[in-house]
Amino acid sequence: SGGAVQAGYDSDRNKIKTIKKDTFPLVTSNTFEKVAYSYGFAQSTKLSVFESIIDRTIDKTKRIPESLARHGTTWMSRRNIAKQLGQLFVLRCNVNLQ
Repeated sequence: SGGAVQAGYDSDRNKIKTIKKDTFPLVTSNTFEKVAYSYGFAQSTKLSVFESIIDRTIDKTKRIPESLARHGTTWMSRRNIAKQLGQLFVLRCNVNLQ
């Protein structure tokens, strides 16, 4: 199924609902509830993407504060440090605005 999530509707409310093979049943015919579920899943997916980006960024840049803490200096120029900070602020803004 390629990781895609498909929503299925089952009007039999007595059945136990579980996620199987990337499919989950919605136990409602109310359009607003379906939209709320969809929005929640979309937000969760976006958050997961941002978490991955942030994790990679932390892995790439963690040596900088470690070096500053250990030695009081870093191998980077002030300009490159400013660029890194700028990239972190842009990432933070993207997360906050989404």
